[in-house]
Amino acid sequence: MTKYSPLPLKFTNYELRITNVGSSTPSSLERVGVRSLWHTANEINVSHFNIQRSINGKDFITIGKVAAKNKNFNEYSFIDEPTRNEQQETWFYRIESIDFDGKKQYSEIRNVDLGIRNLGLSIFPNPAKDFITIECKGAKELFIIDYLGRLMKQLNNVSEHQTINTKQLPKGLYVVKIITINGITEIAKFVKE
Repeated sequence: MTKYSPLPLKFTNYELRITNVGSSTPSSLERVGVRSLWHTANEINVSHFNIQRSINGKDFITIGKVAAKNKNFNEYSFIDEPTRNEQQETWFYRIESIDFDGKKQYSEIRNVDLGIRNLGLSIFPNPAKDFITIECKGAKELFIIDYLGRLMKQLNNVSEHQTINTKQLPKGLYVVKIITINGITEIAKFVKE
């Protein structure tokens, strides 16, 4: 009798998608995230998958773990939420499968361009009295939110150099949230005197 060995795990699809993480309301302070989506076939004896990230495509760190389903065809998803000081223009990702016996297998390496190119969000004068000027490359939408999270002002189709009247705003701390044409969110604060 011939003994058949199972076919090795196969990554049939692996893609990355840029997504905003956090609430979808205008006053939320969402960040950019990266969703890894992958499909597998011939999944047998797989313990779990490690989601790995790199800044150069060579040196990877594990940022998440997903349990394996061990069915013939499987679909998985994981959202990476880099912190603000981690975000850079391009990230590289791969999926590492770990079998119960310790064997490892890797997906292809994928990269994603987050469109972060030193947007340079700045607000002046700060503290403000009668107006503020907001500068941000690629700005599309602008929201001013008070310290209680209430939306105080919203502008669509803003320019990269926008002056806003702040006379009607009560004194206090405010957050300016900019969404760029690439869907990137930038946040800064100012004080109204």
